Amino acid sequence: MSEGYSPNLIVHMPDGRPAPFFLTKAEAIQLLRIDESGARFTGDSFDRIRDRHKLQGVQIGRTVRFRLSDVLAAADRMMETNPR
Repeated sequence: MSEGYSPNLIVHMPDGRPAPFFLTKAEAIQLLRIDESGARFTGDSFDRIRDRHKLQGVQIGRTVRFRLSDVLAAADRMMETNPR
């Protein structure tokens, strides 16, 4: 679990639904709002974030999923290394 997040914290997706514990790549893109950033290739943008911030996924069935706490921790690391 990342340091800054309580396991009781409820994170919501942009559409208002509670975020699932494990996110698909598409859900992680939506949660980080990469799809709203004007990026032309949102999957490539997420792959760069995944590689740069060592975001690991786990294969569940046929889909790779990312733990919510890991995605939030990667977002924190992005804020520390590239604040705007």
